[in-house]
Amino acid sequence: MLRNGLICVVCFLLAASAALADTKKVVARNPDRVIVGEVTETDDGYEVRTRFGVVQLQRHEVVSITDVVDPKQEHDERLAELADDDVDGHIELGRWAGENELTEEAMSRFRHVLEIEPDNQEAALLLRQLEADLEREADSNASGDNGGPDEPPGDGAATPDFNAEWLVSMDDVYRIRMAEMREGEKIRVAFVDEVLDDFAKMMKGETDVDGEKFNAKTFDRLSREEKLQYILANVDRDDMSIRDRIHLMEDPAFMDKDQFRRIWRLQIAESCGAAQCHGGVGAPGGLKLLKLPGGAGDLGTRTYYTNFLILDMYKAETGQLRGQRLIDRNRPENSLLLQFGLEPDEAVFTHPQVEGEAIRPAFRDTEDEKYEVTLRWITESLRGPVHPYYNVDFTPPVGEEPDQPPEEPQPEPESPEGMAPGEPAELPELPEPPEPPDD
Repeated sequence: MLRNGLICVVCFLLAASAALADTKKVVARNPDRVIVGEVTETDDGYEVRTRFGVVQLQRHEVVSITDVVDPKQEHDERLAELADDDVDGHIELGRWAGENELTEEAMSRFRHVLEIEPDNQEAALLLRQLEADLEREADSNASGDNGGPDEPPGDGAATPDFNAEWLVSMDDVYRIRMAEMREGEKIRVAFVDEVLDDFAKMMKGETDVDGEKFNAKTFDRLSREEKLQYILANVDRDDMSIRDRIHLMEDPAFMDKDQFRRIWRLQIAESCGAAQCHGGVGAPGGLKLLKLPGGAGDLGTRTYYTNFLILDMYKAETGQLRGQRLIDRNRPENSLLLQFGLEPDEAVFTHPQVEGEAIRPAFRDTEDEKYEVTLRWITESLRGPVHPYYNVDFTPPVGEEPDQPPEEPQPEPESPEGMAPGEPAELPELPEPPEPPDD
């Protein structure tokens, strides 16, 4: 079987010509190892160009050459096969994730090991190295040019139209993720600060929501996702002593690249989020949106969630639109996010005119793809119709009024000699009118 596999690999390479420009995964024997890089066939074997250098392999050393799976997908597949208490397996996967630039996933693996074995020196060292790398990258981004000419600095420095203090915290992000996660979603979860032990102690001797006596051993055997659902079902929504120590490390479906992030890029950022509209210095109608900062990482994540929260909270307070919401979970078609994007003659609620003119519509009509994507997002991806409880204390930003040029001081009129400035001058005495002539 192995010989036939090798023959197939060789035939494929010969048929595809001598050089393979695409990145491949090469499985080699003696010792068994996986090498990822650009593969080129040589006279007696293969040359694999990796990010760390070139590896030469004899033909008989190669077991297989296959296309590379997306690193995130491969990570998730390998993680699904790992036992929760396989310390060595999680460390190995963390190392692999770091080598494949999946920094967040790598850190999550090492933190998981430290939850199981708090004294594991290898995991602690690897985690510190990654944290130090992130700090150096953040320092580099702060001192360099992270974005385009119109973007705020990558370190979130305050400018008239962007201030990192306006953003929700990562703790708030975790809370929103947990509240918006729909039933059945599988999301990587991190349990921090011995929250599992504290939950088990809290439930000791108690009856759960299903009427069953809590069993610590049964709870321990649950998968991480099952533990998450069990905890959420048995903890009050405002019990943040437990909930705040559960971190969802990925976006639920409502926020991923094909949902809110896509809607933001295709619809909002270039229309109502533009600098000349709600993304500028002011906040017309009380709505201020934030342009995504340069760079990546937590700052970008916090900005996306802040903009979502601003849109989710906004409700018109004046005029005929009073009480209408930008995102209406009860009546999605009435959401101003949809209505304001339609032609005035098609909309139930029309955007107020700007400088006496109607705004340019974002959608051709209700059959426009962007309209349908946004409607599906509100209807199917967001939790509703009852709004979920975030327990987030957030005040939307209002920006700053543009600086007005100082008024030029007007010169005071000169005072007559001997008078103080500003003292009213006495009128000169007028001559008496002449006497009328005698008749």
